[in-house]
Amino acid sequence: MAVLTEQEKPLADRLLETLRIVAPENLSKALGWLSLLDDLEKNIMRFPSLFEPSSPAQNKILFGGQQSALSLLDSLLENREGDKMLCLPALATLGKGFLAAKYHVFNFFIAAAEKAGMSEQYIQELKNTTTALIFTLMAEDVYLNLLDDRSVSETVRRQVALALIILWERRSDFIINENHMAALQEVWAARKNLVPVFGTMMGMSELMLLSMDLGDMWSAFLKQKLSNHEVRLSLEEFLMGLPYEQIRSLRKILREKGISAINRDEISSFLHEEIKTGAAVDADDFYMMYTVRRDNARVRQRLHHEGPKNTLEDHYMAFVFEEYRKRDFNGITICI
Repeated sequence: MAVLTEQEKPLADRLLETLRIVAPENLSKALGWLSLLDDLEKNIMRFPSLFEPSSPAQNKILFGGQQSALSLLDSLLENREGDKMLCLPALATLGKGFLAAKYHVFNFFIAAAEKAGMSEQYIQELKNTTTALIFTLMAEDVYLNLLDDRSVSETVRRQVALALIILWERRSDFIINENHMAALQEVWAARKNLVPVFGTMMGMSELMLLSMDLGDMWSAFLKQKLSNHEVRLSLEEFLMGLPYEQIRSLRKILREKGISAINRDEISSFLHEEIKTGAAVDADDFYMMYTVRRDNARVRQRLHHEGPKNTLEDHYMAFVFEEYRKRDFNGITICI
């Protein structure tokens, strides 16, 4: 695990050099943040590697009783109810905190760069970095969801478990960043510019706009999975920025009133509550929207309520793992 990646370090160096000239008070703050990150990284790396054998006593203390990466992998596939935090290795929980801290540091960098009058292109590069951090956090959530999804084959879930262990070990998951999550990031970017028309509430026009120029993997996913009722419900929530329950209520209201379509601004008045449909928001807002859909899906699953039991991200990532389960990723074949 590195404090700054090869892509992030030049961005940080450029900011520090600029602040040294135009805003020395912010330079000391930026250096202080980086120093704290460095200390945090060094302390986290004092914990044993997930791929190194250690004594049973160490494993009991640090890994909840896991004796090897293979036994950790097997443990991840066990079906457990409730929050899994205490069952995860120390590197998993500490590393996630490190990424969250790094996200806040780069948000400070963005504010400092804007105050220093740096170029829009450079500021956008900083924002892209925060987006990448958010997607890594999101990917970890999606992976953990897939481990508990018994509709996903055990072969794929074992691949997901290995990808999780690699992510925890390195916090630079080549599978996510260079293959799987790239298309999902493009989907999010396209979703940001959509303006849904709430009529049939199926979002077909939005789906067509979303699907343009997003690559073969997304097209294959839609072609193979859109006939699945659960996938359609998850996609509808994603497109409309509304939970299934509100979509169902709004559809009923429109049908009763004989209204074919409404715009976004009218939704709140029809449902008699303040509704945010998530148009043109930042990546951190998208992450919050994802967590709402994730938590709603978990509640429906646990209480056996009607509606999607997984997010669109869950379905898409399961599909990607299934498609690529026998392929080689940068020289490393994932086959457990």
